[in-house]
Amino acid sequence: MDLPGTYSLAAQSPEEIIARDYIISEEPDVVVNVVDATSLERNLNLTLQLLELTDKVVVALNL
Repeated sequence: MDLPGTYSLAAQSPEEIIARDYIISEEPDVVVNVVDATSLERNLNLTLQLLELTDKVVVALNL
């Protein structure tokens, strides 16, 4: 499932609420976190939050 527009699991936008609820309730086999390599600080916050939920996280850097 593609969950765009998500920068945090501390949901503030409708997109983040949908993403958080899906990740928590559906327990996916793996989470692929596509990270903008030019904005690592902003994006790695979500990565850390995902790793707190599961160790099945793949980080893909996008330029």
